Amino acid sequence: MMGHGVEKGDLVGIWAINHTEWIVVQFATAKIGAIMVNINPAYRI
Repeated sequence: MMGHGVEKGDLVGIWAINHTEWIVVQFATAKIGAIMVNINPAYRI
């Protein structure tokens, strides 16, 4: 994530259900000080 320019205080949106990838993103954002924003995949038009 840091290689893509995510820095401390940035918002990172993730549109996914609770799987391993979701947990990895949660820990990665916490480690660099970014804020993870959950987007519910059930919200569709």
